[in-house]
Amino acid sequence: MKQDKLTGLMYYDDFKETAPEIIRGLTRPCMLISMNLSNFKYINSVYGYERGDRLLARIADYFFHGNEYCLLASRIHSDRFVALIEISGDVPMDHMTEHYNSIHKEFVLEIEKEYPMAVLRINSGAYIIRDLNENISQILDKAELARRNIGDDYTTTICFFSEQLEERAKVEQSIVPLFERAIKEDSILVYLQPKIDIDSQRIVGAEALARLLDENGKIIPPDIFIPALEKYGLVTQLDLYVAEKIFRLLNSWKARGLPLVPVSLNLSRVDFKQKTGWEELAKHIEDIQVPKEYVEFEVTETAFFEDIFMIMNRVRLLREKGFRISMDDFGTGFSSLNMLGMLPLDGIKFDRGFVQNSINNRKGLEIMAGLVDIFDRIDLDVICEGVETVDEEQIVRACGCTQVQGYLHDRPLPIQEFENKYLIQGM
Repeated sequence: MKQDKLTGLMYYDDFKETAPEIIRGLTRPCMLISMNLSNFKYINSVYGYERGDRLLARIADYFFHGNEYCLLASRIHSDRFVALIEISGDVPMDHMTEHYNSIHKEFVLEIEKEYPMAVLRINSGAYIIRDLNENISQILDKAELARRNIGDDYTTTICFFSEQLEERAKVEQSIVPLFERAIKEDSILVYLQPKIDIDSQRIVGAEALARLLDENGKIIPPDIFIPALEKYGLVTQLDLYVAEKIFRLLNSWKARGLPLVPVSLNLSRVDFKQKTGWEELAKHIEDIQVPKEYVEFEVTETAFFEDIFMIMNRVRLLREKGFRISMDDFGTGFSSLNMLGMLPLDGIKFDRGFVQNSINNRKGLEIMAGLVDIFDRIDLDVICEGVETVDEEQIVRACGCTQVQGYLHDRPLPIQEFENKYLIQGM
């Protein structure tokens, strides 16, 4: 049986032919794992193809050749692998997740010594095989579905298939026609959530958020439709749609004599990768008639480190044109303070999860206060997201943060309601 010369693993066609025979002969449970290395193209571009190939060989050695429970493994192509893994005993699911997160982390920490300019991350999806006669294509699809579900969740490196995941995937597939129709009919809703200065309790800005409706007119949760649009390469259309609405809105506020407040727009990592989408955004920003300092672009922490130099260059262009740039969801990824010092940023937004974890223990509070102090010294504004109680607001203020966003002050509001509450009544 032929083997892949680089990794020593079997060819994918041979894997699909051999795996069912092995599965049917097992007396202990097993699972199929689908694995890939994120931002592998970036690693090749920074370190060259020879060192990229060496990394793939190291992955094969560590996870498959050196794994006594690995029954069969294959490299599908480039940085994509599949493997049949025997499960040792009756291990609870959370323990398995913890185990695989641990071995992923150990490998990444070791490899990052050799590849310090890249943020390495291996994503795995797993499907526990209970029906020994299940079609191998269905098994592979379920493991792949689990892998794709990880997305930007940097707290885990492995996801196990479940019936809930399958149902979610069906919902995601229904989003594409809903979105395309909404774009055509100009029916996507744009909401604004205020940002509040803690000391004055007055508005200092807002974040623009898109809302998509299902066929019954109910709002689809953003954590479902945004990842779906990213998966199908449509999120750039959404971001351009929202940007155009906000640019027109700011021009309208100026023409109507309403006070201007800065509005932030979210940019996806996909926006930076798609050349046509980026060029379209560049056209839009040339047409804006209000001062550029009233537009802020929020880029997620994880997006910055997928292809740091390309994204830095494009973010720098926006900043040079006069727009503010902030890092969104700080605390969800692995950014180092050293790397943050290199980025062209004006502000940092602490993720709600990071805020909640920090304010509930003494060490967390010390870390948060220290970070706020550091960011203040290098002229980065800090805002805490997801603040829901007065106690939370007082705690983050004690840490030095002066701005918050969250349900304590307001939920995301339809534009007219936002105008009435924060712009017209405040005149």
